[in-house]
Amino acid sequence: MLPADTPVVPFEGWHGFPSGSGTCQVTAFSPSTLEMPESWTIHPARSVSHRHPVLVFLIKHKPTGKLVLFDLGLTKDWTNYIPHDQVSQYEMFAVEVQEDLADVLAKKGVKAEDIDVVIISHHHFDHSTKPEIFTNAEIIVGPGIKERIKALEGHKNVRELSWHHSPTHLATFEHSYDVFGDGAVVVVPTDGHTEGHISALVRTSTEPSVGQGEVEFLVLAADCCHHGILLAPKVNEAHYRLGRWRNPGEPIDVPPQHSNYDDYLKAEQTLERIKAINRKDEVMVVLAHNFTQWEKWGGKEKAIEGIELNDWRKRGLKHY
Repeated sequence: MLPADTPVVPFEGWHGFPSGSGTCQVTAFSPSTLEMPESWTIHPARSVSHRHPVLVFLIKHKPTGKLVLFDLGLTKDWTNYIPHDQVSQYEMFAVEVQEDLADVLAKKGVKAEDIDVVIISHHHFDHSTKPEIFTNAEIIVGPGIKERIKALEGHKNVRELSWHHSPTHLATFEHSYDVFGDGAVVVVPTDGHTEGHISALVRTSTEPSVGQGEVEFLVLAADCCHHGILLAPKVNEAHYRLGRWRNPGEPIDVPPQHSNYDDYLKAEQTLERIKAINRKDEVMVVLAHNFTQWEKWGGKEKAIEGIELNDWRKRGLKHY
């Protein structure tokens, strides 16, 4: 049962930024899109649907030149990656795939075999399609996720994280895994939407940007939430919460009992941690499906060529 409409306590802790000086170049793509009803993304909601990007991130680790993908989006044959008898259940998403990720990368001069690391935030179909083509990559997934992505069966190099062996506190998170050991790409647990959901804290600069601070980070937060209004709500938006809904005929005198989050309370707690790190001047959170942010970036026209996210403060990209 979902919790009653009581406020979730804001997260106030801070464990500091990662040590080290490694930085990355980050490019966001959305060669595929899908539709979701507004009730899946915020509550209260209107009876409308929105077309959302499905963001994929190409990360270049500057000290080594190694290439990382965060999430994989959808490919034209995405229905091959879900059970055949469940395909009709996905029709509501009205999936549109403009181009396969492998072809998008090729236009950047990157072959699938050039990718060194793939980080998959969680097992859902719009984040984990076709991992098997990255034959030389280490695949990083959260706890309990490996067995839920059937396409990983037989892959020679899958690292399934276990936070039992990670006492490291970092930023607003209880655990962390430093991919390169230099603070450039750090994976953190963000359960709630699914168990084992992970995000990535990526350092994009160690130089001062227009006089504001000494570093810049991105948090690639995948499906920690699905609407930008939740990340930095204005006073008149403070009543919005993670999406949930009632099915027809269900009583209206109790809170809605259905949501897009496997553990609604944990998802709200995770969101508070994401909001807390987003309040830092040095950090911009990027969600996988934030259509308002993507549109402000001009993403519809740049879905294939990609949007460079470095120097995001100087370029004024942090808005939701």
